[in-house]
Amino acid sequence: MLRKYDDALDIIKNISDRRPENIYIMDTYIRICIDSGNLSTAEEKLSILKRYDFQEKFIHHRYSRFYSKKGLWDIALIEADAAFKTGKNRFQAMAQKINCLIELSRFAEAETEIINLTQRFRKFNQDIQIGLKVKLLIRQDKWREADLVWKTLKDKQRAVHLSLFALILESKAMDHEVLLYEREQARLQASEIRSRIAIMEWFPEDEYAEIDENRFLIEEPA
Repeated sequence: MLRKYDDALDIIKNISDRRPENIYIMDTYIRICIDSGNLSTAEEKLSILKRYDFQEKFIHHRYSRFYSKKGLWDIALIEADAAFKTGKNRFQAMAQKINCLIELSRFAEAETEIINLTQRFRKFNQDIQIGLKVKLLIRQDKWREADLVWKTLKDKQRAVHLSLFALILESKAMDHEVLLYEREQARLQASEIRSRIAIMEWFPEDEYAEIDENRFLIEEPA
């Protein structure tokens, strides 16, 4: 399986090198570089994508993810706003903006944006919406509420969702209102989950959805 992934990555790289004007291939390659931590190559290819992405279909989305990976959340937020204004992949842009706001501890704004996201897209990519709600609650030390929301996820086995559950358990383990044996049980379970995540086969995954809603005839309410 890993060999097949490496072969596919080589093909994408070769095509992007030969056809830099193909923004779809270039964007895919940049996504993989960002997700795998190859930020130097991602930055180099971003400059090429910027040259050819005349309609700004991908560039702001990708820069936002790039800066997020570097922990530059203020700049990532600016790019997420710019991505939304292009009108392309607005769900992705709003979700990325919410993630940035959470990382910046701007919780009230993040909560407002989550409400806006739900009103605009309803059940579209619902697991992503739920995941953002869980993350916001965790960051506010509301692990009990986060646990209840986490249980509503449809796919609980994705690495990003398992990571959220580990955070819930770790918060529980630190809560002195919880019985000592329950705290220790939570700590051990969180450790087991993190070990499981560590050995899961890596693949590029954008937890905030690289999907053009229009392709699925999802209409945004006026």
